[in-house]
Amino acid sequence: MSDSPPDAADQETPLWRFFVSFVLVPGAIVLAGLAILVAVRWLTHPGTDPAQLVDTIEHRRGNVRWRAAVQLAGLLTDGEHQELRRNQALAGRLTGILQHELASGGVRQDDVTLQVFLCRALGELESDISLPVLVEATDAAHHNDVRRSALEAIAVLADSLGSERVATVPGLAESLLAASHDTGAAVRSTAAYALGVLGGDAAEDRLVALLQDRERLVRYNAATGLARWGNGAAVAVLLEMLTPAAGQSPPGQREELIQLNALEALRQLTTNNPDLPREGIRDAVAKLNKTTNSQAVREKISELGRL
Repeated sequence: MSDSPPDAADQETPLWRFFVSFVLVPGAIVLAGLAILVAVRWLTHPGTDPAQLVDTIEHRRGNVRWRAAVQLAGLLTDGEHQELRRNQALAGRLTGILQHELASGGVRQDDVTLQVFLCRALGELESDISLPVLVEATDAAHHNDVRRSALEAIAVLADSLGSERVATVPGLAESLLAASHDTGAAVRSTAAYALGVLGGDAAEDRLVALLQDRERLVRYNAATGLARWGNGAAVAVLLEMLTPAAGQSPPGQREELIQLNALEALRQLTTNNPDLPREGIRDAVAKLNKTTNSQAVREKISELGRL
């Protein structure tokens, strides 16, 4: 077993359990649910008690810190630890640690991985105490992996705590909008997802603009975000998602996930916008049903019924 932290660039899981609805996320995200499950299995840190893990993160040195953070994030995603997610003292301690780490400006892979998993853990804790530091972590001064993880955590909290509550945090909406203009496609894509969860006029306006982004995952996250709010501007991109990308015939797992996400987004869109014209959507779904080799896609289409 290597003691090196997991390299974000090696992760290729585009759909993961942390997101409460569905979303396509950049393949480089280090905190894919599969990554956590695998990491928890191979880590050799001796303690799984949350207090011990936090003590390790706070007081120890070296790679045991990020390894403890991985385990803690794993515990927080476990359905058997619902009470742990409501632990306000834990949220406060982790918030303080992340604030210190950001201020320290560590750029080694160990430092970055620790910050990434701290963001992930804070996203799973049902507390708004961490939101100001998560907003800070989205700033362009920090490593892109950390920024993406902070954006994801904000999105998860917006869903668990309510977008109205999260939107009141000073600078939060502005930070998401700023990240959506980033030169890096992975940051823009994650920001698009977060804006889709946050909602509001400014977020929707920006998502409509992102439908024209040159990177398809940015467009796709923008479209799925708009679908949550019944915005018909998303239709063209959602239908694009139903068609395999060039060189993907038959579509691979990644394209299958894109199609499944598009179908779920179309369900949300038509539910939230009952007056939306359906003919083009129905035609595209019927065509996909005839041409797909994916059992999962066919089952999803059957589940949706007549859109």
